[in-house]
Amino acid sequence: MLINKIFFSVLLALSVTLLLPSCSQTESQPQPQAPSTQSESPTVLEPQTTQPQPPNKAKIEPNAVTPAPIKVKEKPQPTVQAPLVKPKAVKPKSKPVKKAIVKTGSLSGQITLSGKNNKTLNSANTVISLEPLFNSKKSKPPARSHKIVMQGKSYNPALINIHINDTIAFKNRDTIKHNVFSPSGENSFDLGTYGFGKTNQVTFNQAGIAKVYCNIHPDMATFIAISKSGYSVIVDKKGLFSLNHLPSGEYQLTAWNIRGQLSQKVLIKAGQATNMTLQLKTASYKKKQHKNKYGKNYKTQPSIFEDEFY
Repeated sequence: MLINKIFFSVLLALSVTLLLPSCSQTESQPQPQAPSTQSESPTVLEPQTTQPQPPNKAKIEPNAVTPAPIKVKEKPQPTVQAPLVKPKAVKPKSKPVKKAIVKTGSLSGQITLSGKNNKTLNSANTVISLEPLFNSKKSKPPARSHKIVMQGKSYNPALINIHINDTIAFKNRDTIKHNVFSPSGENSFDLGTYGFGKTNQVTFNQAGIAKVYCNIHPDMATFIAISKSGYSVIVDKKGLFSLNHLPSGEYQLTAWNIRGQLSQKVLIKAGQATNMTLQLKTASYKKKQHKNKYGKNYKTQPSIFEDEFY
C-alpha cells in the first residue's frame, strides 16, 4: 500500500510538471478586454499631408463604367460618275500602196532652119513640144504665173513657153499707152488700153500658139507656146534642145517657129536616150502684116485711134 501511494505521488508530480508549461503559455496570451463604460478621451490623429497627384486620364478607376461609344450614322455621299470618254477608234494600219514605177527615157537633138536655096537661118525662138499618143498617167502640171514687159515699143520676151491654165501679166513700162490683144482662136483676148506702170493679166486654157499684138503699134508682137502635157522647151541659139523624164511610148513632136512648123512621131524607149536631128524648111515663108483687133489694117491717123495713139 505504501508503495502504491508513492507511485501515485510520483505520477501526480510528473503530471503537474507537464501541465505547468501549457498553462503558462495560455496565460501569456492577451485576453480581450471588455468595453469600458468610462468615457475616455478619443485619440486625435494628425492628418498626413500628401501632395496631389495629377489625374491620370489613362487610368480607369475600378468599378468605373466606361460609356459605350455612340455610333453616328453617316449620310451616304452621292457618287459622282466621271464622264464617259469614248476610246479613240484605232484605224488599222493600211499597207503602203506601192506606186507603179514608171520607166522613162529622154529626147535630145538639134533643129536647123533653112530658107530659100537651103540657106541656113537662125534657129532661135523655136519651140519643141511633145504630146503623148498614149494614155499618160502623169498629173497635170500646177498653174504658174509669168510676166511679159512692154518697153521701148516691144514685148519682152518675144517668145514664152507655158502650160495650160498658166497666167501671164502684161506690164507697161513705157510712158506711152499700149493695147494688148490676141486674135488666136480660143486664146483670143483684149486687155484694153492702159498707160505706164499698169498691169493686166490673162489665163490661157487652150494648147497651141497664141499670137499677141498691140492695137496701137503694129510692130509689137510676142508669141506664147501653150503646152498641154508640159513636155516642151525653147531651143537655144544653136538649135539644141533636151527633154528628160519622158514616160516610154509614142509621141507627136511639133517644132514651131514664126517662119513655119513641122510635125512628126517619135518613139521614146524606157532607159534609153533618143537623139534626133530636125530640119525645118521655111523657103515658102512670106512676111505679112497682121490686122488690128478689129480685123482691119493699121492706120497712123490720130483721128482713128483717138486717145490710143500718141
